Amino acid sequence: MLFAPLFRSACVTAGFFAVVASCWNAPASAQAPVVPPPKPAVVPAPVVPAPPAVAPASAPGAAAAAAVPLTEAPSRDWTDSKGNMILIGSFVAANGDTVVIQKPTGELIGVQLGNLSEADQKVVQELRLAEVGAQTPAQATRAEDQIWMPHLWTTRDGVKLKGRVTKFGRREVVFRRNTGVTMVNELPFRRLEPFYQEVALKLVAEMADPTVKTEADLTRWARSLRGQPKSFMVEGVMMRLEGGEEYPIPFFMLSDDDLLFLRPGWEQWKAGNASEETRQREDFLLQVQAEQYQLDREQTRQIQMMQMQYMAVATGITRIWEVQLFPAPGVFARPLAVMVNA
Repeated sequence: MLFAPLFRSACVTAGFFAVVASCWNAPASAQAPVVPPPKPAVVPAPVVPAPPAVAPASAPGAAAAAAVPLTEAPSRDWTDSKGNMILIGSFVAANGDTVVIQKPTGELIGVQLGNLSEADQKVVQELRLAEVGAQTPAQATRAEDQIWMPHLWTTRDGVKLKGRVTKFGRREVVFRRNTGVTMVNELPFRRLEPFYQEVALKLVAEMADPTVKTEADLTRWARSLRGQPKSFMVEGVMMRLEGGEEYPIPFFMLSDDDLLFLRPGWEQWKAGNASEETRQREDFLLQVQAEQYQLDREQTRQIQMMQMQYMAVATGITRIWEVQLFPAPGVFARPLAVMVNA
C-alpha cells in the first residue's frame, strides 16, 4: 500500500495541518458491493463525542441549510462515481453544489455533488426537496431563502443580536467632510439609519481614533481629514433580522467566541484565488454550521471539505485512505478530508 507508511501515526504535523488517517476497503471493481471494515487499530481516529441532534425548524419542512435530526436522516453509505464507498453518515443539508454529511462520530463533512455517484446525487436532491416541500431545485432555493431561522450572536460589548447569518462580505467605507457635513459613502451621517450610524462610529473608533464614541467625536475626527477622504475596508457577515432586513455586521463588532467560529470559513472565502463557486459554497457552509454552533457551542467543529483529487482514475484499487487535515494552532483554515487510494 503506497500511502500506508506515510500515515502510520495517528496524528502528525504536516505544514499548517495535523494529519489523521483512516482506511476503507474499496471494491476490486466499481460494481462490487462495498463493506467497510473496521479501522486499523494502529491509526485510530480521534474520539469525539457526537453533538446533540438538531431540533426541527419551525417552518414547514426545515431549510436545506439547516441540520435535520439524526432520527430523520438514517446513516447510509455514500459512493463516488466509480462505485467506491467514500463515506458513511447521515444527510444534513444540501444546495445545488454541495451536500453536508454527518459521520457517526459527529464530524460534518462537505462533499461536492459532482464527486458522488449519480444514484447518491439523486438521493441528495430528493432529501433536499423533501426538506422544504419543493418540487424543483429552483423552488427549494426560493423556499430556503424565505425561511426564518434566527440565531443568537454576541457583540464585543455583550449586546445580543438575534438574526440569521446568510453570507460573508466586505466593502469599502469612505468618510469625508463636505461643506460642513460628515459624509459616509456619499451619504450624510445624520441620514443614515441608527444601526449604520452606530456601525460608522465603531468603525472609526476601531480603525482610526478610539476616542470616537458620539456624532460630535466623529465630526471632530472628520474635520482633521482636512477635506481628504479616508477609506476603510470592512469585512464581516450579512445578518437577516426578523423583519427580513439584512444588515452587515463587521467582524470587529463580534465577540471573540463568535469570531473563532467564523474565521476559518472567512479565510477560505476571501482567499485571493477563491472563485465565485467557492464563495457561494462557503456562504452555504456558514449557514449550515451556524445551526450546529447555536445548538452546542462547546461541541462545534468546523465542517471538513472532502477532497477527491488524489483518487486514482484506474479501477481495481483495493484500499482508500481518508486523510484528515486539521489546521495547526493559530492557523485559521477549514479542515479537509482527503481521499487517497493505496
